[in-house]
Amino acid sequence: MDRMKDWIIKQDQQWFYVCNTRPKSLIKFSNWITHLGGATFTISFVLTMLFLSLYFPSFHLPATIAAGSLTMSHIIVVCVEKNCKKNKTLFISS
Repeated sequence: MDRMKDWIIKQDQQWFYVCNTRPKSLIKFSNWITHLGGATFTISFVLTMLFLSLYFPSFHLPATIAAGSLTMSHIIVVCVEKNCKKNKTLFISS
């Protein structure tokens, strides 16, 4: 178990070093890639798939599944946000 713990710590330190010593061009690329996982891109992609499914029947099932998954994940997030209070750092008293 200690070997695994040591390995995880070593890997974490190596990734920390790589992420903090990379060139500026790589930082710009990684920022662009990060935004591909954002809500705007995801919603746009699903809407595009739904639109394409009107003209290409083979897109219908994947587009419907993607739209259903996006809707369900949004509903789950809204429910969790309504039911779980999170402490804002500005309001936490020491």
